[in-house]
Amino acid sequence: MIVDIRLEGKSGLELQDDLSAAGSNLHMILITGYDTPKTRDQAKKSGAAGYFRKPIDDRALLDSIQWALAKQNH
Repeated sequence: MIVDIRLEGKSGLELQDDLSAAGSNLHMILITGYDTPKTRDQAKKSGAAGYFRKPIDDRALLDSIQWALAKQNH
């Protein structure tokens, strides 16, 4: 799942936490235009499969998606 960190009503980080608490094994790739050290740390601690600042490097995003899918299937 690719999610922007800033969403209306709930952040992408909160969504990740909610899904994890519900037992979901979806891997989340977070994107943001508002990068901060705190946000990067939160993403890492939440177990995000990837974290990208906008503008996003297409190749790096595709690599992250492939990694997350491979991890999902194991």
